[in-house]
Amino acid sequence: EQIIEERLLFPVFQPIIDITVPEICGYEALIRGPKNSVFNNPHYLFSEAKSKNLIIPLEHLCLELACQAYKEREIQGKLFLNVSPMCLTASNAERHTIDVIRKAYSIDKERIVIELSEQYPLNDYNIISESMHHLRENGFELAIDDLGAGYSSLRVWSEFSPEFVKIDRHFIKGIDHDPIKYQFVRSIQEISRSLGCKVIAEGIEAEE
Repeated sequence: EQIIEERLLFPVFQPIIDITVPEICGYEALIRGPKNSVFNNPHYLFSEAKSKNLIIPLEHLCLELACQAYKEREIQGKLFLNVSPMCLTASNAERHTIDVIRKAYSIDKERIVIELSEQYPLNDYNIISESMHHLRENGFELAIDDLGAGYSSLRVWSEFSPEFVKIDRHFIKGIDHDPIKYQFVRSIQEISRSLGCKVIAEGIEAEE
């Protein structure tokens, strides 16, 4: 409660690189809690917020601070923002979530991509579908986070036709010497091409 009330969070930005150019084409906004605290680790931060039913206000603050920093630092390229299903299905939360993003610091909506996080299960596809429709109506593009690691990634992909899919780092780490991971990612690429969807691979941290 104190972290949220006193806004003791700070955003960091993970670059997304188009390797065909190559150049940075966007950034994913990540969040960190107070330094020298266990809540500097986002896993502990969000786990504790969930246990205290504070996920929605925490996420709204994260969205606001990320948009503010993106604007103030004059960062170029698309801004990828993580949003959990709870922020799109809880009573009154969905509209508030959209309002927070739409009004935040006058960022062009064409530059914002909403990443549907699957840390928590998607229990109501009808509500999620309506929320996705509203997000697109407001001019935002959509992404699925951590494809292959969530609760129902392939169904979400097929039903919501996002502009981007992000492959979980598990399938990227060691892909240069793992034929199963290689074939998995190749299949994702082929599906993406046929759907006009862009693929982002997480965890590319070695030359190989």
